[in-house]
Amino acid sequence: MKRFTIAVALVILGSAAALAQDWWQENTAEYPPISLELNAWLSKGTGNITWSGSEPGTPIDLREDAGMNDDEFGPYIRLNIGLDDRWTFRFSYWHTKSTGTNEIGKPIVFGDTTFPEDVETKTSLAVDAYYALAGYKFVDGEQLDFILMFGGAAFNTRMEMENETQQLQQSSVLASPAIGLGLDVALSKDLLFRTQIAGFAGDINHVNGQWFDAEGALNLTLIQGVYITGGYKLFRADADFGNDTASQNSADFKLQGPYFGLGLVF
Repeated sequence: MKRFTIAVALVILGSAAALAQDWWQENTAEYPPISLELNAWLSKGTGNITWSGSEPGTPIDLREDAGMNDDEFGPYIRLNIGLDDRWTFRFSYWHTKSTGTNEIGKPIVFGDTTFPEDVETKTSLAVDAYYALAGYKFVDGEQLDFILMFGGAAFNTRMEMENETQQLQQSSVLASPAIGLGLDVALSKDLLFRTQIAGFAGDINHVNGQWFDAEGALNLTLIQGVYITGGYKLFRADADFGNDTASQNSADFKLQGPYFGLGLVF
């Protein structure tokens, strides 16, 4: 699930979309002009991060080294604006923060600071993600829609380590193009299955790697203009930062877990 993860997923969804044009009779459906979704995401982080300074950093395993073993709640907000029967704008934001305390079993070079082994150290990792995507329904069916998405994303990542005598925080902001596909299936009048995947792979401003964000959810309409939603979300990043060995940073981690919330249609 390295370089080809996004490409494979897009090919699969794209092939399904082509078949769907034969399976489903096109029939323009009434699309809600504006919908706002407020969710809580219970995420769990795994993987490792290397944050170098003047010398190469030490890979920090989020579970074994940092002790981040607990699931954490964070906000996940979605805003969809329908322009017409085919075009929509999709904006979303999510935030996660994982914290752990552990007596690290090895010296860890983090930035320009070395945290010694066998000393109780608190580590936190926070990620803020912003998405702005245009969506085009290239299959517009009575019960099924396939949506092509393109736009951009920005990620603000902050990591902090501290013990009784040392404290250091490092941060990084990355902007990236984003492409993806979505699928909406009306299971009944009041029940909708929605799934989407967006991401990018490539080399941008000395950042080489890939990321993707995938989710699937069920939306149940309670009354006109109000629905509840529940699903599962996975975010994966695998990238190298910097253009020389001494300052090379890397991230290979994923955040995943269920989310649930309330949607309003205007």
